[in-house]
Amino acid sequence: MAEPNATRLAPRSPDVALVRSMASANRLWGAERIRGELLKPGVKVSKRTIQRYMRTERPRGPRGQRWSTFLRNHAHEIWACDFLQAYDVFFRPVFALVFIELSTRKVVLAATTRFPSHG
Repeated sequence: MAEPNATRLAPRSPDVALVRSMASANRLWGAERIRGELLKPGVKVSKRTIQRYMRTERPRGPRGQRWSTFLRNHAHEIWACDFLQAYDVFFRPVFALVFIELSTRKVVLAATTRFPSHG
């Protein structure tokens, strides 16, 4: 929905170049912030128009790193934990809590109990 006093930009308007330069120079600014900055010198542009030209200036691509890369980079700082149920020789349930350091795969802590809800 267009805003009341906003004018539509022509494709070769100098305002389009201004929107594109502001979008590329200020990567953290959204359309509303760019619109606010353009209103200061008196340039009236709708938020939707700014979003249209921002999209061409900031193409969506893969953001961040993949999960496997994160794990490889931080494996020396990550622990994994598991709470599991096993059975003893008499088929009674035994509960275990295990912490493992991922980089060395060493068991850091292992605790077992037959009654997990009792303190």
